[in-house]
Amino acid sequence: MQFNFRITPRNAGSILLAKYCPRCFWILSGMAFHPPFNNFGGAIFHDCQDMQEAVVGYLLEKNGCLPKEFAPFSDCKARVDFPKDWRKFGCKHKSGIYLYGEMDDLLKRADETLLVVDHKTAHPKGDKDPFRSQYEIQTIGYAHITEEINLGHVSSAALFYWDVQHTEVVANPGKFYHDGRLVAPFAPSVHEVEVDYSRLDQVLKEVKKVWMSKTPPEGREGCTDCKRFFALLAIQAEIDETLRQVDQKMLAASGNDRAMLRYVHQRSFHQKWSRIEALRAAHTGTLLFEKDGMAANWENFPAENSRGD
Repeated sequence: MQFNFRITPRNAGSILLAKYCPRCFWILSGMAFHPPFNNFGGAIFHDCQDMQEAVVGYLLEKNGCLPKEFAPFSDCKARVDFPKDWRKFGCKHKSGIYLYGEMDDLLKRADETLLVVDHKTAHPKGDKDPFRSQYEIQTIGYAHITEEINLGHVSSAALFYWDVQHTEVVANPGKFYHDGRLVAPFAPSVHEVEVDYSRLDQVLKEVKKVWMSKTPPEGREGCTDCKRFFALLAIQAEIDETLRQVDQKMLAASGNDRAMLRYVHQRSFHQKWSRIEALRAAHTGTLLFEKDGMAANWENFPAENSRGD
């Protein structure tokens, strides 16, 4: 059987999270990692990344290197062109898994080797960062793609953290608000990542194992996401049972009229076909919530505010 599976290095790296759940990963894999009701507003982070990349480019053009706060990568001397499109930036790993994504930055160092950079608008937490291992695999995966598509030899990878100095603004707002604008400072710091492809190999080995499972694997004990998923299934089962009872009452009241029977069958067929079509769309990655739709405007309330009579 031909193995055909695509994943971004970042999603693959979720295997290393402390709260990694094989069942959730199996389900999300089938949905191209677009979870239901995900209304994360990430536009501001894309804007921040554009600014961060612009600053790095400015520093390289002005000085021919990066300042000391970017050590040990102050020797970077230029930006390298690469495909800024996930459809063009990808390769097949030896595991058979196709890796793809959108790398943030690729810089050339003094020795002509390359540095893979991922910009993070976040407070650096060091060893206490629960996502750091995932981010490291993300950059290692990008390094692998970079070499496989013959852009050059990657000697290093790094996370460039851009830490907004909000406490300074809160303490002295007048200093940072002028000419009708709030200008908040961001302090860069660097986390170096060793380009160890054996780490990527181990992660993709687990990814492939979970994906190839014919049935959902056991979930992590106490996984809240699993409970939410089963709650969704329970709600749908309740809806199905309610509709079935309504259909039976309508049929009984009509004396099993042929027109009513046809209507019931058509509605049942439509429900089943809609689910099949939704599953196909999820597999192709085209099933996304509308940015200006209902899900984008939902609020998360405590459990005690859930619907009930």
